[in-house]
Amino acid sequence: ERLVRYLDQADQDIANAKVKLAAVNEKAKIAAADAKVALEAQSAVIRADLKIAEDKLVALKRAGQSKWKTFEADTNAAIARLRLSIERAIG
Repeated sequence: ERLVRYLDQADQDIANAKVKLAAVNEKAKIAAADAKVALEAQSAVIRADLKIAEDKLVALKRAGQSKWKTFEADTNAAIARLRLSIERAIG
């Protein structure tokens, strides 16, 4: 079923983002002062985008089978924004 596959992929994307966020935070801990500031700023952006993606996914899951497509575009956009934030931080 498409919805189940979609939810599994979205959950996986969010889990991967959490791992990568942890890596950015670890880099920030050991970075020199100027790099630390930049990494902490990137971490804040990732955290914000992660929260948005998680919220959109929760809304999609609550929508249920009949209305999930209504929430799909918002969830896709939030996850794409999250991926971009991570790409910018990690490269």
